[in-house]
Amino acid sequence: MPAAAATGWLETAFASAGIGLLRAETESAHAEQGQTDTFTPGRTIGVSLMAFETYVEAAVRASQGDTPADGAPTRDHPLLNGEPYKAFRQAIDLAKRRDAGTFFSGPAIASLLAESLEAEVSENAVVADPTCGMGDLLLAYADRLPVAGSLCETIRLWSERLAGLDLREDLVRMTKVRLVMLARARGGFGDLIDQIDDTFPMIQMGDALSKSPVLQKAEGFLFNPPFGQTLPKTKPAWSAGQINAAALFLDALVGGDARPKPIAAVLPEVLRSGSRYGRFRDHLAGMGLVGAVHSQGRFDPWTDVDVFTTLLKPASEGGLWRDPDAPAKVTVGSDFTVRVGAVVPHRHEAAGPERPYLCAKTTPAWDGASRRGSAGRLRERSSNRRSSLSAGHPAQAIDIAPSRL
Repeated sequence: MPAAAATGWLETAFASAGIGLLRAETESAHAEQGQTDTFTPGRTIGVSLMAFETYVEAAVRASQGDTPADGAPTRDHPLLNGEPYKAFRQAIDLAKRRDAGTFFSGPAIASLLAESLEAEVSENAVVADPTCGMGDLLLAYADRLPVAGSLCETIRLWSERLAGLDLREDLVRMTKVRLVMLARARGGFGDLIDQIDDTFPMIQMGDALSKSPVLQKAEGFLFNPPFGQTLPKTKPAWSAGQINAAALFLDALVGGDARPKPIAAVLPEVLRSGSRYGRFRDHLAGMGLVGAVHSQGRFDPWTDVDVFTTLLKPASEGGLWRDPDAPAKVTVGSDFTVRVGAVVPHRHEAAGPERPYLCAKTTPAWDGASRRGSAGRLRERSSNRRSSLSAGHPAQAIDIAPSRL
């Protein structure tokens, strides 16, 4: 079906709801900095002014097939190519999205995770996404499932294989809508269906931190948890105070089984490299879990978090989150004690002996570092002069050496 026809499918559904169609989007420099979205002038029809639920209702009508169209949709249909996320970003404030952790995987990461999990589970396995959002991960996995002779039969077959939870009813409905649209696109189906909400019964509202029967049926998991900080109701054995929500959700996912099931996940880098999550990593390794590391960089322009993908699974050999491509090298921690927050210059009482320290906001950027002599002194390559450190005397210049810090 031509792109214009695919667009007409959704335009018709939106027109029947009395609203306009969200069209092409241009990400502005502000969006790249994690701020608001900007749309192409003259092509936006006020999506941010409508409730996201209205968008969902129009999408439901489109997926039911009760709007005129030139045949079945194709893979370039707006509902399958990022437009729901654009509408969600316009309707939901960025601060609220960050607070709730509602940032979605996207097709590239989703495809990586689906491919890695498919190799670990049986042909008829139930695969679940405990925090499914709009279903990016489930769609990527459904794209690998067989298509039957009709839309209803395809939905029935996929319903036996796909499970998911989300706290938001509108996101659960969008997941179902998009799965139906994918089935239509893959099979060329133009059949009418009466109800979207009755499809995919194992995709439902629910809390991933609870012992849901839906999750217990799964043989493997696709996982993109929230990345924000949270204060758990019950203190975990491996940490105290506020922790990254991804660690809490992952702990809940692996903790309910005597033998953890494979988990294809995208996770924040802090879980594998942060010093305060060392006990968390020991906790996972103690359960017999191993997993490789594939760094992905920044998650998206609106999420100021670097992430990595991994396939966690029980195994007797292999390590947990060791990067096989990383060269062996000496780090600052090899020669120095590194602590974050132990010294806060503007709060210190300036009492007691003076000691040199590094302050991230005032220390000059290093073009590079070289080791000199047994003391291990480090200098700036670009200027070959000593680094100025605030140590009670702002103008004091000293060498950085293990014997001095």
